[in-house]
Amino acid sequence: MSQPTPTPTYRLNDRVIHIGSGRECCITELRTLTAEGRTIYLIFAATDDHSLFIGPDSDFRQPEPTPTPTPQPTVTLSDGTPATVGARVLKVTGEYHIEGTIVAVFHKADGTTPRLVVEHEAKPQGSFLHIYGPANLKALPDEVRDIPAILPVGARVATAFGMGTIAQVLEDHPALPALYRVQLDNGARILVSSRAEGFRAVKENQE
Repeated sequence: MSQPTPTPTYRLNDRVIHIGSGRECCITELRTLTAEGRTIYLIFAATDDHSLFIGPDSDFRQPEPTPTPTPQPTVTLSDGTPATVGARVLKVTGEYHIEGTIVAVFHKADGTTPRLVVEHEAKPQGSFLHIYGPANLKALPDEVRDIPAILPVGARVATAFGMGTIAQVLEDHPALPALYRVQLDNGARILVSSRAEGFRAVKENQE
């Protein structure tokens, strides 16, 4: 009793795995052989380094499908800005504000709680990492990024309370923003962090 003719599984240029060697290759030729009432599909397949495997289709298998990554929900900062690796951010909760760069965005083991790893620069050199929830961070405005590490006494600055001049540079923590005593143009004196909302250096021709 003759065996039924098998249905071809592969086509030219298909990527396949040679079972004997475990190597991935590309089908370059397909031939059909008939012997004793049976049809055999002969595969010629070449690897990327030009090695050639020849054998019946039973000597080959299809590659394992590439798993599709599960899309993660977008993580947003406290101001609604999407959290992306490399973005500059400002810590806005707690006793101090400090800027840094997002180096990782992930979810806890529950799969739903987002966390961000932020790298902060330490003074005079080096850096350290902290893990935050997105509610602790917001995108760092461009005007804050442009502030030098230390502004000199007499520098003109804009603050949330108006224009003024730096009267004193207070000693700051090695890993935290500078703290200034600012003489405002309206006569008041305030203490302000270099990372405070609205604080920026101003050139005379920009006032």
